Amino acid sequence: MTENTKHSDAELAQVVGLVESDGPVSPPTLLGLQHLDVSGRALAEIAKVSPPTISKWRHGRAEMPNETSVFLSFVLASLIDEREDELFVAAKASDDWKNTQGRRLATARLCLAAQEHINATVSADVIRLATHRFRHWWNDHCQSRVADAMADVPYGAKPVKRAG
Repeated sequence: MTENTKHSDAELAQVVGLVESDGPVSPPTLLGLQHLDVSGRALAEIAKVSPPTISKWRHGRAEMPNETSVFLSFVLASLIDEREDELFVAAKASDDWKNTQGRRLATARLCLAAQEHINATVSADVIRLATHRFRHWWNDHCQSRVADAMADVPYGAKPVKRAG
């Protein structure tokens, strides 16, 4: 582990406190993805569930399956890496924007660390299934990014038909 990925027990307790508070428990992964501005609809698409299911997980009205929780922690880690890269190359962005994004990334990293503590308690079979699921998501995710780049379209933007 590098120095900037080590988290104190107090930091992790803070995240768990944010997640558990006095109300129902929401998985730290969902909080981390929320800090990266992943919408409930996008999260439902990633997890292959309905948006109401995401809402139930977020509000503690339903328990997220362990495999999905581990899978989403892999997705969160991947998105943190992408956002860190975006922040690094955003030389022309305002300092306020960079600071806001830096705080969001720091919170997402703490949420990931808290989720990794939970993941350490699940079976090897669950980890294997989640890893397999992540590999499929990653392949699809990367293919869409490559297709966007080849079409000269920024990631996430809709392609525009060119006059031919």
